[in-house]
Amino acid sequence: MAEGARQDNLLRGLPVSMGYAVGRVRFVHRKSWSATERTITEDRVPYELALFEKAHARSLRELEMLGSQISRNVGSRDARIFKTHVQILQDPKITEEVPNLVRTKLITAERAVYEVTHELSLFFERHVGGDKARDIDDIADRLMGHLNEEAGALDAPVLDEPCIVVAHTLTPSLLAGADTGKILGIATDTGGATSHVAILARSLQIPAVAALNRISLDAKDGDLMILDGFEGVAIVDPTEEEQALYAERGRRHRERQRDLAKQSGAERPVTLDGKYIPMLANVELPEETSRALEQGAEGVGLLRSEFLFFRAGAPTEEEQFQAYREALESAYPRPVTIRTVDTGGDKLLKNLSLSDEPNPVMGWRSIRVCLDNPAMFKEQLRALLRAGVYGRLKIMFPMVASLDELRGAKKMLDEVRLSLEDEGVRVADSVEVGAMVEVPSAVLQMEDLAREVDFVSIGTNDLIQFTLAVDRSNEKVKELFQPHHPAVLRMIRMTCNAAHEAGIVVSVCGEMASDVLSIVLLVGLGVDELSMSPSRIAENKSFLRTISYAEARETVTECLALRSAREIDELLYRRFAKRIEALGGTSYQAKLRKFRDAAALRGESAPEPEA
Repeated sequence: MAEGARQDNLLRGLPVSMGYAVGRVRFVHRKSWSATERTITEDRVPYELALFEKAHARSLRELEMLGSQISRNVGSRDARIFKTHVQILQDPKITEEVPNLVRTKLITAERAVYEVTHELSLFFERHVGGDKARDIDDIADRLMGHLNEEAGALDAPVLDEPCIVVAHTLTPSLLAGADTGKILGIATDTGGATSHVAILARSLQIPAVAALNRISLDAKDGDLMILDGFEGVAIVDPTEEEQALYAERGRRHRERQRDLAKQSGAERPVTLDGKYIPMLANVELPEETSRALEQGAEGVGLLRSEFLFFRAGAPTEEEQFQAYREALESAYPRPVTIRTVDTGGDKLLKNLSLSDEPNPVMGWRSIRVCLDNPAMFKEQLRALLRAGVYGRLKIMFPMVASLDELRGAKKMLDEVRLSLEDEGVRVADSVEVGAMVEVPSAVLQMEDLAREVDFVSIGTNDLIQFTLAVDRSNEKVKELFQPHHPAVLRMIRMTCNAAHEAGIVVSVCGEMASDVLSIVLLVGLGVDELSMSPSRIAENKSFLRTISYAEARETVTECLALRSAREIDELLYRRFAKRIEALGGTSYQAKLRKFRDAAALRGESAPEPEA
């Protein structure tokens, strides 16, 4: 239980945007549409098609306007949300399938839109998750509103005063169109950290908690609410003591953020005994690179190239070249690691991986898709090698599971280099090539893989998932997704040992690199570099400077002798809680409270921290 909060008025969810909020509840309801299956006569078909074209055109204009508005107010990074919506709206699945259903089934345009978007939404819900399905629902709402000639159907709520927005499901369109200056926080029954609403909330610096399940039922319009975006907690009708507690936490958080902003660039990530552990940034878009450097990043450890492929058609070589060049020039002389397109599983890209695989996460994805699409893959490699002239480029291949896959990707890279040189095109003289370690087979064959690459980067999210056979997006087994499970730690140790034997660097770019206690383990296991969300770099630099490398190695030795993740977590809590408390970081404090809450739910006390 959050310190000072009663159980009867506290709801737990998923923290998706950090911060605290205290305010009155304002409900936002998604419009419900009914589309009964009503047949039409053939002479009605042209009228229905015209209705659809008009609704489609209006929807496109609105989305383009929303994108421009977000770009001006927040930044181009988040305008891509509505660019993605535009691309979905222009996809043949909608532009061709809806008219086709009107003609062949003789149904209204409204019913045809409902059937097509409902099918798409179910597909994404089943194969990808609810966050992506909500994008389809958002587009469907907009089209249906115009087909019903209700142009105001998606009008954003009018917020008369500062409030905490509560909804069962909130869409990007509703959030983007509202007066965000009056939104103190966001609380929803559904959603997750990767939803577009969560992304917008983080960019707008609005505290948000998702997956609260019953918040839309347990809270009423006008209720006073506390929202904790660190621990994922909503407190309805808080006491005066609870209000005072969170007001103080909010004050300390703001002070801490100001202090971190002053020191992040100057502070080097060095342990007490002089071990230097570079901290780099994970970024989605090239334009994020400059912002990451300002937050203390020493380069980019992971640039996800998928951002270019979220569109109806694949990007051209020139478009890719310009994007990669922008990132490299922004970071120079610091390195930028660009991961080749990682599609499949929970990252479906148009015309590359949209399939009915029963288990797409373990199917046709990542490097497998690239090797099976040589024209697309070579075009990306051409753009990368051309852009490499403008900075320190490192190319990384995702989810390599075998030596054959790695050699196949390297062979294509060599062929592309020779082709460009034959054409007289200037390419980078030296580009480091690496592989992501995300599956157990890569760990077990690391001695062979390490001889073929210049570096490896551990994607801990997938490595944990595949090692423990736990779907990290499945609520029923989320407690079994344990980063500190002994088997996971041994996988990381095996990777580091084999890589170092071959003389190459090991980095981590998964969520473990952002977690303060995981950093102790990663450093002690032998990881050379950490790549994380830019927002976590300053705090994690501060923490690293409170530990020694020798201490981290000793801690790992003790942890590897334990038999469960819970025992390891308790050891880490005992040893480092006092130091974390002293640093005062809000996310640190939230982590310690979460540990104490977990012990309380088991009817136990948290272990006593060491002095």
